[in-house]
Amino acid sequence: MRRKLLLGAGVVVALAAAAVGTQALPSARARRTYEHGIVLADAGDHAAAIRAFGDAATMDHRLTSIAYTRMGGSYLKLGQKYQAIVCLRHALELDPANVNASVMLTRAVRSY
Repeated sequence: MRRKLLLGAGVVVALAAAAVGTQALPSARARRTYEHGIVLADAGDHAAAIRAFGDAATMDHRLTSIAYTRMGGSYLKLGQKYQAIVCLRHALELDPANVNASVMLTRAVRSY
């Protein structure tokens, strides 16, 4: 019974995605650039990660808020709190429901 419920939920998600169309997903190139930024940040190359996140944000507007959130995180790792605050505020302007940006911004402002 549980397996049927899970399968049913998967079908509903697939149908919803099909109904929305491909417009709901960022472009493949923008996603790859964004993901490359994550890899760079995880490796500690935050300057290169910031460039990748910025490129991803300009490639596809659907990634802008999360890309600016990641940029803010990388700026924080570099100790550049002012730039981090600017990026995180921009992320929240674009998506006020972005909880990660909100939490990071609160921490950045308190430590500034």
